[in-house]
Amino acid sequence: MKQLHRTNLILTWVCTVVLTILAAVTSDSAIQSAAVMIGASMIATFVYFIKLNDILKGVLLVDIISFSALTLSILQGGNIRCYIVSFIVIGLAALYFEPKIMFYHLCDLCDIFHNSICNQPSIYCWK
Repeated sequence: MKQLHRTNLILTWVCTVVLTILAAVTSDSAIQSAAVMIGASMIATFVYFIKLNDILKGVLLVDIISFSALTLSILQGGNIRCYIVSFIVIGLAALYFEPKIMFYHLCDLCDIFHNSICNQPSIYCWK
């Protein structure tokens, strides 16, 4: 499991660097994108070095990046890069090949989407 955690952490940092470069080239919100993604990657690095249960560590490593991409998308009013990151996060969760990690990740995402729909349904009403 430790090797999988390390792989996820490395992939997290690679994606952070790539997305920051893409944001710098394609948009005017590069500083905001860099701050959110680098902050999330630093938190993921901190979680990697803490002594935790392997399942909890796997869920946290995956969810931190997922929540940071969702936060960035909300801050920017929708962003295609954040949509792509959600698929990368699913791949990171699938690397573990552990049903509990996939289940907890799905529960976290469903909880966030349920709360956001109940609190502000106009986000999801396209005109």
